[in-house]
Amino acid sequence: MADLNAEFSSNISYIKDLSLYDASNYEYLLRQKLRQEKLLSRISLKIRETLKLEEVLQTAVEEVRQLLATDRVVLYQFANDWSGSVVVESVSPDYMSILDIDINDTCFSKDYAILYHDGRIRAINDIYLAGLASCHVKLLAQLQVRANLVIPVIRQDFLWGLLIAHHCQNSRKWEDWETELLKQLSVQLAIAIQQAHLYEQLEAQVQHYNIHANPQENAAIYALQKLRLLLQREDICWDNLPAIVEESLDKAYQGIITWDKK
Repeated sequence: MADLNAEFSSNISYIKDLSLYDASNYEYLLRQKLRQEKLLSRISLKIRETLKLEEVLQTAVEEVRQLLATDRVVLYQFANDWSGSVVVESVSPDYMSILDIDINDTCFSKDYAILYHDGRIRAINDIYLAGLASCHVKLLAQLQVRANLVIPVIRQDFLWGLLIAHHCQNSRKWEDWETELLKQLSVQLAIAIQQAHLYEQLEAQVQHYNIHANPQENAAIYALQKLRLLLQREDICWDNLPAIVEESLDKAYQGIITWDKK
């Protein structure tokens, strides 16, 4: 009987400990969710407030590194031959900067690019235990990477680059919420990149009209300025925007564009 009482008391203690763990874990996940939503909201606001792409991207990698408490976060842009370079970086002072370094991963091929284009995500907890090709392990080790989280950045159905978190000091088990955060952020960064690209087109056209202006083209300049504002609207439909801008640019170039604000 004493043994049964002891076992019952032990089970009660276990259940209490488990309940406390579940409550603590729920609270932790809730805090992370709130922090995640605040970060994404700040980045979204930044995209609407400024058309300076570098400023948006730099803010994103810095805030993500702080939130993940990791050693390095970078945005890697592909070249046409699938080599590339880090164009934006936030890194701990304890580790090397890889900004603007041309990185030629001999293990990376078009086949891997297709996988990332299709939404592949890589969460590597330890480069030495993940079954990676030796050439890839060697490259990561040279960059002081021990664990990494890799998310594709896809702009208009094109694999623009990769958003990558590097943990350098030791191995790390990436959590689901961290992966989800980077996935959502990659979508916002793709929007910022596309917005900047379209804005550059607009600027080039406005410059053309400023230099070669005539009364007919003044209307085109005004229309292009209105079109700029469209890029900053919160309710913008990015799926339709490229076609709208392309058509507007064509008409503006001919000096016959009209603008009807909806």
